[in-house]
Amino acid sequence: MERAGGLILFFEEHTSQATSVFWKYRGRFFTIVFFAILLFSNFIPISARDSQQYDFLIIENPRVLKIYNKYQQQLSSQQLKQLPNFIPIRILEPEVEFSDGITKVLKGEYQNSLFYIQLDERDRLFLEEEAGMVQKYRNCELLSDSVEILQSGTIELTRRPSFRSAGEMYREYLDSGVKLLRIFKWRGWSYVRKLRNNNEFGWCYLPLSRENEYWRTLEYQQEISLEKFEQIAREIQKELDEVNTILQIMYAQLNAMQREQHIPPFWKMEIGDNEIICYPDTQPGKKRYRESVRILEDRIRNIVLGTGYQVSHEGNVIIIKQ
Repeated sequence: MERAGGLILFFEEHTSQATSVFWKYRGRFFTIVFFAILLFSNFIPISARDSQQYDFLIIENPRVLKIYNKYQQQLSSQQLKQLPNFIPIRILEPEVEFSDGITKVLKGEYQNSLFYIQLDERDRLFLEEEAGMVQKYRNCELLSDSVEILQSGTIELTRRPSFRSAGEMYREYLDSGVKLLRIFKWRGWSYVRKLRNNNEFGWCYLPLSRENEYWRTLEYQQEISLEKFEQIAREIQKELDEVNTILQIMYAQLNAMQREQHIPPFWKMEIGDNEIICYPDTQPGKKRYRESVRILEDRIRNIVLGTGYQVSHEGNVIIIKQ
């Protein structure tokens, strides 16, 4: 009994001492713990720290589908034309209903824009059979970095994430210097878009064992330069969308007044290696749009102000380059 009492007294004394020491040095204690956690977290792979995964839908020809914008308004034929082949849609919700309680849609995102794609009674994409290849990829890792090909003929761009697919018709060996934006990764394969080309997507297998030999991740400053170019292209595309909408409204009113059928010019954009060009989608040399070119050129010049890019025009073609 005395021994038990002695043990209790010993425990209480040392517990009391430990408690007083803890409160005396609690600030240092929490600082040490904080930095220990921070140091340890640096050794945890990024994939383990950011375990959130996403589902993606790749659609070969999205232009045949019924697609709605964030306001639940159906995209016009002109807006659908701007959607590229093999577009990657990040699935936010596989099935939601519009306020009418009837229309079922898939809610998704592409290049930070919200879209709704109509579903049929079987919960498939409406008119999916006309959209070519439609494939869902689950549990994907979201990426947003840029890489550069270092050796020609070493990295392939394919339509499917496999080294050899039955019936595979498209395979392209990428040239040295080609830069890619990685969008997401699935089972070791990266879904990419050629930088400065909004319309070319595909799969690449980038072996880690060949990093800095076959390919490399771009440095921060290089990514900033490419991101600036991409941002300029996005801003110009928004400007063209606005101009095209205004032209459609104006021509509709003009046609109603004159009882004629004038077709408005539809401004398009193409991205090259070092330049962006904008032009009206009409037959070359058929008609000059001097005033439209002047107004649009001024608005684009405001977009690129202070970026080092210059704006000029040749006929109906507006050219943006450094």
